[in-house]
Amino acid sequence: MYDLAFDKPFKLKYLKTIYANESNESYFYEAFDDVEKRKVGVKVVTVQQKDLEAAKVEASVIHKFAGLTTQIPALYGTHYDARMGKFYLIMQLIEQGKTLREVQQSGGMIDVIDLLLKLCDILIPIHQSKYQHRDLKPENIMIKGRSVYLIDFNLSAAIPFKGEGTRKYQAPEQHRDMKGIGLDRVDLFALGIIGYELIQGKAPNFGIDYSAFPGEAGWEFFNPPSNEAMVPPKLIDVIMRCLSYAPKARYGDARELKQAIMQVRRGGH
Repeated sequence: MYDLAFDKPFKLKYLKTIYANESNESYFYEAFDDVEKRKVGVKVVTVQQKDLEAAKVEASVIHKFAGLTTQIPALYGTHYDARMGKFYLIMQLIEQGKTLREVQQSGGMIDVIDLLLKLCDILIPIHQSKYQHRDLKPENIMIKGRSVYLIDFNLSAAIPFKGEGTRKYQAPEQHRDMKGIGLDRVDLFALGIIGYELIQGKAPNFGIDYSAFPGEAGWEFFNPPSNEAMVPPKLIDVIMRCLSYAPKARYGDARELKQAIMQVRRGGH
């Protein structure tokens, strides 16, 4: 496992943009490290000086998780540009892979059960450590052959970076004022949205596929996916439980969700 280098000199040559999220000022690039002579992934986020130490703690947590599984790219080092208020995370690049979004757009075949199980396996040690990824989405999931990787972390710890997840995949408690509700099951909701999207062919749209009661008392309705992918009906039940408005109604963590999906695979009830 690589040692994490804070503010190590890096000489990076931009190659291409993997994604850009203007709403929370986060960007992910492919670059070439002229010092180490290798391609790298570069995550750039806005961090104020007062939050720099928290950001470094966050980076250390990501580094720790990369040591627990080969399905999370190694984090090589960080750099802080105080003048621009930008925090750079330089990490291992998964070459010759495609993001889940790219696979979807190209019409590639995706085994929904297999993908969800592999994502659960990546998340299990994270959840056991009492952290959440908080920004699961197709752009953050890399597929290379039969392997699946989480290529980007946004907010697995308390408050390090600006913004918190991508709205379409956020649990209600991430963007609504739900007093007394923690954020310890938001990943389960995001996995539900991803599963829904893979089955339906598109993510659910608020006001059309689902809606909340006034006063945010719960879902007024949440229509299940139409099962375009012809998956076992029990899998749709699992996904809809992940999409419960109340966090306590979802599965407890990735391990519990994996057990439910495995039961579906075995044809259980």
